[in-house]
Amino acid sequence: MPDVLSVGEALVEFVSTEAGATLREAHAFEKGIGGSAARLAIGLARLGVSSGFVGRVGDDPFGHFLGDGLAAEGVDVSQLGFERRARTGLAFSSLSAHRGRDLVFFRHPSADMLLSPGHINPAYIKAARAITYNSSGLTGEPSRSAVFKALAIAQGAGLLRVYRVDAHLSLWESESEARYGLGLGLERAGVVVLNQDELEFLSGVRDAAEGTQALWRDPMRMLVATLGGEGCAYRTAAGFGQIPGFPTQAMNADSMGAGFLAGLLAEWVRTDFSLNQEDIAGALRFANAAAALTGGRRGAVPTFPTRAAIEKLLASTPRRD
Repeated sequence: MPDVLSVGEALVEFVSTEAGATLREAHAFEKGIGGSAARLAIGLARLGVSSGFVGRVGDDPFGHFLGDGLAAEGVDVSQLGFERRARTGLAFSSLSAHRGRDLVFFRHPSADMLLSPGHINPAYIKAARAITYNSSGLTGEPSRSAVFKALAIAQGAGLLRVYRVDAHLSLWESESEARYGLGLGLERAGVVVLNQDELEFLSGVRDAAEGTQALWRDPMRMLVATLGGEGCAYRTAAGFGQIPGFPTQAMNADSMGAGFLAGLLAEWVRTDFSLNQEDIAGALRFANAAAALTGGRRGAVPTFPTRAAIEKLLASTPRRD
């Protein structure tokens, strides 16, 4: 059985192949595996972690493309269901030098949103060591209740519960609804990972020390704010710290976030999720290196680094923490 489970969305992402073009301007796209949950499962598998995916895709060519792709990467797909009531979700993205990233979802509803509590297998959850989820699965029912059921089972079994906020406001009806839904995710998390914009959105404070303090809740084991090329800041019950980042020609913040969390869990699981400060610092430094290597090129899944590549970067860069 997998050690780390990823619960949530898998969708097909079409990434513009035209450098600098907006979605309105682009004419050519490359098809790939999208969705934070699916990407994380792949990133973990590439780093040697036994990972499993829990979710729904459409019983259509795109859904089977996703199932085949996850399986080919070594992800356990025994809990991936093929839904006939809705199509596989799609996303179109581009990176423009003057406008940043364009991202549009087609999800009205998509199959991933139809994951229901009845699809959750308690025995499968209990056999893992950690479970991850993100905000896309919390945007509506029945997927929100399905994620919460999985988390309740995980909590009862003593699993580490890891929440990557990954807030796309376009998926919510309003900013107030987004804050409410994202907050429900925070309440159930043992570990939270979010970027600086998300930290400011939820806490009202951009400063990492103040923002993480504002969001901290006693049941949490760690709260991490990623800071792009500056690395990351973290808070545990023992206090606040920062870990410097690595140089990168960052193109895609979502890619970097996925690489960061995959790196963090892949390294941290080796210490059985120890809260020893040296173990945490080592796992976060590894995660920063993974993010730097992931974010430097277009498309998240094809650029997830191997452990050897991360270790090479770590070995060639003096520690600054």
